[in-house]
Amino acid sequence: MTDGLDDVIELNVGVVMSTALVVALLLNLFHVGLGFRTEVVANMSTAKPDCAAWYDVLPGKFKAKFGWTSSDRKDYLSKTPDPCAEAGLECCGGQCALPGCETDVECLQCKALMAGSSIPSEVQKEICEDPKFCSNMFSNNCAYLAGECTRKKQSCDACTKSYKDSAPHVAKASCENTDLCYLPQIGTYKEGGCKWNGDQKRCERGQHMSTTRAVLCCAPHSMLAGMFSGNFDASHKRDKENRIFLDVDPPMFEKVLRHLRLRRIASPDQPAPLPQVPEELRAEWDMMIKYFGLDVYMYGDMGRSCNILQRIAEMNEVDQAKLQENDLVRITLSSTGGVPSSSHQEVQVAPPMLRAVWEPPRLDAQKLKACAPKPLEAGQLKALIAEAKHPKSKPRKKYTWRNSPERPGLWRCCECEQWLPATAFHVQKRRGMQFPQTYCKECGNEKRRLHHRTLRGCLLHFLQSARLRAKEKPWNVTLTFEDLLEMVEQQNCRCAYSGVPMEMLVPNSHWRMSLERLNNSEGYSRENCVLIACEFNTGDCSRHRGVDAKTVEGSGQWSLQKVRAVFQLRHQPLDSESLAKDITEARLGRRLEKRHLFQHRQRDERAIMASRIYCSACDMFLAPGNFTPSQLSHGKYCTACWRRYSRARRSTLRGHMQKCLGDAKSSAKKRGQEFSLTLSQVLDMLEHQCGRCFYSGVPLEYKRIHAPWRLSIERLNNSIGYTVENCVLIAIEFNTSDQSRNNAVTEVFGTAQWSREKVEHAWGDKGWASQGALLTLACKEVLGASGFSERSLENSYGAYPNSITIKFLKHRVKVEAMELRAKIADVLAHMSNKWTFKHGQESVNMSYSFSRSEPGTGRLDTPGLGQAFVDEVVWLFPRDFCLEHIVLWGHVIEKT
Repeated sequence: MTDGLDDVIELNVGVVMSTALVVALLLNLFHVGLGFRTEVVANMSTAKPDCAAWYDVLPGKFKAKFGWTSSDRKDYLSKTPDPCAEAGLECCGGQCALPGCETDVECLQCKALMAGSSIPSEVQKEICEDPKFCSNMFSNNCAYLAGECTRKKQSCDACTKSYKDSAPHVAKASCENTDLCYLPQIGTYKEGGCKWNGDQKRCERGQHMSTTRAVLCCAPHSMLAGMFSGNFDASHKRDKENRIFLDVDPPMFEKVLRHLRLRRIASPDQPAPLPQVPEELRAEWDMMIKYFGLDVYMYGDMGRSCNILQRIAEMNEVDQAKLQENDLVRITLSSTGGVPSSSHQEVQVAPPMLRAVWEPPRLDAQKLKACAPKPLEAGQLKALIAEAKHPKSKPRKKYTWRNSPERPGLWRCCECEQWLPATAFHVQKRRGMQFPQTYCKECGNEKRRLHHRTLRGCLLHFLQSARLRAKEKPWNVTLTFEDLLEMVEQQNCRCAYSGVPMEMLVPNSHWRMSLERLNNSEGYSRENCVLIACEFNTGDCSRHRGVDAKTVEGSGQWSLQKVRAVFQLRHQPLDSESLAKDITEARLGRRLEKRHLFQHRQRDERAIMASRIYCSACDMFLAPGNFTPSQLSHGKYCTACWRRYSRARRSTLRGHMQKCLGDAKSSAKKRGQEFSLTLSQVLDMLEHQCGRCFYSGVPLEYKRIHAPWRLSIERLNNSIGYTVENCVLIAIEFNTSDQSRNNAVTEVFGTAQWSREKVEHAWGDKGWASQGALLTLACKEVLGASGFSERSLENSYGAYPNSITIKFLKHRVKVEAMELRAKIADVLAHMSNKWTFKHGQESVNMSYSFSRSEPGTGRLDTPGLGQAFVDEVVWLFPRDFCLEHIVLWGHVIEKT
């Protein structure tokens, strides 16, 4: 049932095309009987049709199959101006099955038209399934299945969904068409057709089903299938208004479903917690829970503890620990919020429940493989570093004269050995004179490209670019080539933020290595620079000119903390009511209240003599320097007032969307690309994406201007403009520039643009970020007056393996004690308290149980590790361990 419904929804979005033109032609050419023709044209018009270019419409594959030639049509029409009369029939008005006649036969007649013809059955099936022949294939799901061509209607919930997936007028037309939409209560197709509600943008009078309940009802043998299908007992099949059980969502129940949809998964080891219910709605909530029989499995026998796993283990007579090892059960329960009541003990958990309720975004297997990071082996990395330190010298060619009296005006290229004019060379100055360079421009560019494909050339290019940028800013560049080589070796050629293996040699590729400054207010130094993948090298718009530093709460720049925060943010709940309210207000377009003081004060002589200008917002006479020409022509707001108003407007969803659309329109105009996005379409995207980033699932921020995860518009294909099919909404951290697809001068192997496949490689179940990025600390960050300094760290909650690695650069350490603080460590039921600590080659299993009210209980000694000093320590935590803070005690010595 679910698959069929989805098929109807997808097919509804298609374009309806003319069906029977070619079908009719085929029928005539294969000698369809006159008796059938007479029956078809009995009720048709007598107007003379215009002959269509039927041969041009017919695809080449059918021409070749039946051996038709282009000369047949011209000769036939010249001899037979009225094909209908030749057959002894009255003119059908363009609907008969004769060549040269423009036809418009419905798809329902496909089988009847081809019946009795000499067209083979397999060709009939191919014709009916071809959208160029079968006009109703997209709207009615008509296909030549099992030898029959039939219609398939849809219910109102499909009409409502098609409104979100297509243009409003298309959905409205589908809803009002009695051949497409029907009323299941009436039970007949003739009296079908529901009413379209333009205000609420949905169908009425039909069967309304929420998406979540629809898939729950259709999941075979699932634990929740019986709960929503009305099969509890006879008394619950209809409500007090005699409506079919749960056909229409009660307000509170709709909130529960919306909460569970937006919540996704709290963690793999615990179910989604209950939504926060205000006290004024507590009575209605409890009544609704009891009415639908949800209290038993949402609260369990232990009160409101949400211990759903214990309840389901008891009902199925299995051990709870064994039950928690099944990821399907855990994720299913986390997504739906519970198990059925005790009267449904015979219902068993089925894997289809996982796919029906919470199905992750579909990934393209080819794209997933194409953008997979390619880690280097230790031997390969050492060889590249050794070659970069000591490059091989090439033997010099024997010197030959570059100019000759026999070839005046020509110079010889030492690489390709061709004689070329001076304009083919770059000019170099030598002893006050100008000479062409040794290599021509083409050969020089090729040698430069080959040099950049080496580790040495790549790192030298980073230094050159850093020095050029530092000339424009008050920055110092103390970074050296040796520092970059040391960073490559210490990071093991992995991104410092995410741990993803980087590509160092091939340009225009996925995960290309780049240079990053940790603090953008400082220059390029060893302590302030790391190597990261280009996908994580985003700009910092909060430092642009005119930005008030007081309003900056974050930026789009990546950091180690942001990469780790993605794991929690992807499953962080959203306030669906607030999102729906903001979208509604953005559609209505409420204006911000401004001070329009048009009762001008009496200008004094001094103001007139000084040629001051009146600002209607701040009600003051100001000097002309406080205004721009555009402000003077549009309303005479001073620059300060206009900035204040602009910031307030951009803090609303409508204002921010309009700013994004304006920037996209300007960008499309510069590139000469199409721009057809509207505000309504972008708001529909936000609603369809549930307020989350299309790539990562992170909640989007649109109320704060300079803040992390700010909403932005992304083109899926940068070669195409801004259209509704090519655009999605993503967080600004994922909106990286693509310099390879349209601007590359060499072969393109990849791009820095994000995709869902790349997010899977970074934050998936076996993603590189989940393995723990290599946290490299500089000397001054590790050492303090008494040894180690206190440092705040946060590991990846829910990652596998869940680890933290600290590698010391210039010192060796011996850890004697540590103090760990966890975010929810005082609730042992929600988190494991055992882990493994590795001290160089030694390892020890540790556990603890501390209370926030007694911080001293968090300190642990590390016995049994010996007296060795090491340069690396590692923590291996369980997946449900979330570390908040760490303090180390021990001794430090310098490396020799």
